[in-house]
Amino acid sequence: MSKSKRAEVVEDPKAVSAMKELGTPWEIKDFNHADINWPKTMKNVGRIDQVVMPCSLEDYVASKLKGDEFPMGILCKKKEGIVVIAGVHRISADVKAGFNISKAYFVKLDFDWQFRLLAFKTNRKEGNRQDKEGAVIYAVKLVEKDGLSIKEAAEQLYISPNTLAGRIKANATRRQLLESGFKGEVSDAASKVLGKLAHNDKVLVATATICRRYALPADETKSLVSRVSTARTEAKQLSLIEDENDRLRTITKDKKTVVVRTTFSKFMSHFSRLKEIVADKNLADLQIESESEIHRQLKKDWKIVKANCNRMFN
Repeated sequence: MSKSKRAEVVEDPKAVSAMKELGTPWEIKDFNHADINWPKTMKNVGRIDQVVMPCSLEDYVASKLKGDEFPMGILCKKKEGIVVIAGVHRISADVKAGFNISKAYFVKLDFDWQFRLLAFKTNRKEGNRQDKEGAVIYAVKLVEKDGLSIKEAAEQLYISPNTLAGRIKANATRRQLLESGFKGEVSDAASKVLGKLAHNDKVLVATATICRRYALPADETKSLVSRVSTARTEAKQLSLIEDENDRLRTITKDKKTVVVRTTFSKFMSHFSRLKEIVADKNLADLQIESESEIHRQLKKDWKIVKANCNRMFN
């Protein structure tokens, strides 16, 4: 029988705060790392699509072998084994460093949504904090999959109920468009406005097609939807949409005007989104391992993008 090797840990005020917020009682107990159900654990992490990052794991292992003590994780004992709610990297590092026993906070949760929400709340307080977009996406899941009300989910994830309601409405419109045969993407803002036409698939798809084809800004989309929705019959609505399509197509005799406008709008939208995503971020935040295959490919692509940008803007 192999000799037990204990990983020393310290208490974690942030984890305690997260458990108190959810009203979850806990107790501190010893556990054996061999009893952890890792497949179940990785399906219940708090961060959306989180994976164990090799670069972060190696850093934890090196620190652990030097004698550093990390905060206790939060665990839940299930019939399938022990599931890690918070502390995946820390406990994975213990295993890799040769430790097999440690202490952790053990909680008992009645519902899966409590399990996921505690993981999310803990990760909001520890390490790489989930951003607002992540909170909105997670809140949508709490409403659509776990049955929480919009108010409850918004309060738990510190976002506006109006923001959450708007995203749910936009998602519903996107699903309806997809099921109705619409091809392409529309923005959240456009999807929310287009939802006013959800009672008629044909009218909805025709209007969304105009918005996508000419990259209509938010104010023009809102104006078009308002005019369409006030038309009394489907025939009048479709006729109005066709008239709008003709108007936009013939803004000038030279159709290049429309093409340039569409290309410009797409460029500004994608460029602004890229700036937002990479601001104050590093590879670990983007879950990209240094010198991995995807990292090397991105470096090659970036050289091409950079050269084209220098050609246009310098």
